[in-house]
Amino acid sequence: MKLTKNINFDIVRFISALMIIAIHMYPFTCISELVDYNLTRILFRICVPLFFSITGFFAMPRALKDTEYLCKYTIKIMKIYLLSILLYLPINIYIGYFNDFSFIKIIKDILIDGTFYHLWYFPALILGIWLTYLFVKKIKNTKMIAIALGTLYIIGLFGDNYYGLIANTPLTNIYSLIFKIFVYTRNGLFFAPIFIYMGYYFSNRENKLSISSNIIIIIALMALMLIEGNVLYYYNIPRHSSMYLFLVPLVYFIFNLLTINKDIKNVLLRDIATLIYILHPLVIIIYSTGAKIVSLSILNNSIISYILVSIGTILLSFIIVKIKNCRIVEKEYDKKLNLKI
Repeated sequence: MKLTKNINFDIVRFISALMIIAIHMYPFTCISELVDYNLTRILFRICVPLFFSITGFFAMPRALKDTEYLCKYTIKIMKIYLLSILLYLPINIYIGYFNDFSFIKIIKDILIDGTFYHLWYFPALILGIWLTYLFVKKIKNTKMIAIALGTLYIIGLFGDNYYGLIANTPLTNIYSLIFKIFVYTRNGLFFAPIFIYMGYYFSNRENKLSISSNIIIIIALMALMLIEGNVLYYYNIPRHSSMYLFLVPLVYFIFNLLTINKDIKNVLLRDIATLIYILHPLVIIIYSTGAKIVSLSILNNSIISYILVSIGTILLSFIIVKIKNCRIVEKEYDKKLNLKI
C-alpha cells in the first residue's frame, strides 16, 4: 500500500484528541454516570490505540528501512515530552508533587508513568515503537509477531480491566512485582506494541473489505465491548479501565476502514490534535479556576464545561500552530534572501 498522507488519519487524530479530553472530564455525568462510563470509560478507549496505530502505519516502515530514522523520531518525541514536562512543572510544584521527594520515583515517572497524568503516552510510545521494531526485525513471521504482542496485551489485560479475576490467586504476587515498576499495565510494554504493530501491518496490505462491511463489523464490536465493559463494571472486576478484550479487533477494523486511500492531508489538523493532547489538562485547570471565581451555575454543568474546555484547547492549539508556521515561513524567507545576497 502506498503510504499517502490520508486525511482520514488527520480527522481521526483530531476526534481522538477530543475523546481524550472527555475521558479526563467525565462530561456526560450530568445525564447519567452510567452513560458517562459507557462512553468515556469504554467506547472512547479507542482513541489512544488509534494514535499508536497511526504512528505504526507511518513510522514503522521507514524505521525498518533506516534505523537512523527511528533514532531521529525518538529524539523528536523526547523533545516534545521534555517540553511537556517543563510546561507542567509549575503545576506539579503547586500540587506538591515534590513533597515526598524520591529520586527513584521521579526517574520512574519520567521513563515510564509520566510526570503528569496524561504524559504516560510519550514514554509508552518510545518504548512501544522500539519493542515493535525489535520484534519485527528479529521474528519476521507475521503470525508469530501478532501472537507475541497479543500475549503481552493479555498479560496487561489481567493487570487492568480483568484484574479482579486473578486477585487473591498466586498470580497476584507476579502482578504486585509488575506494579512496583509500572503504575498501570497500560504502558509501552503491554499496551502500545500491539497497536503500533497493527498500524505497520496495514501499511503493507490492501483493504479487502467494503466500507459497509467494515461499518457493520465495527458496530457489532462496539456493542460487544459495551457488553464486556458493563459486565466487568457490574462485578467490580477492573483495576483500571483502559484495556478491553474487544478493543483490539475494534481498532483493527476501524483502522481497516481508515486505510481507504485519499491522497490529501491536513497538516494543520494533525498538529492541532497533538497540541490538544498536550495542552488540555492545562486548559482544564485554567477553566476550573475561572469557574470557581466567576461562580456561574451553568459553568458547573459537565457538558458545558467539556464544550468550553474543548473550544479553548482547540483555539490555543490553533494559535500556537499558526505562530509556529509563521516562524517557519520567516526562516525560509530569510534563507532565500541570504542566498540572493
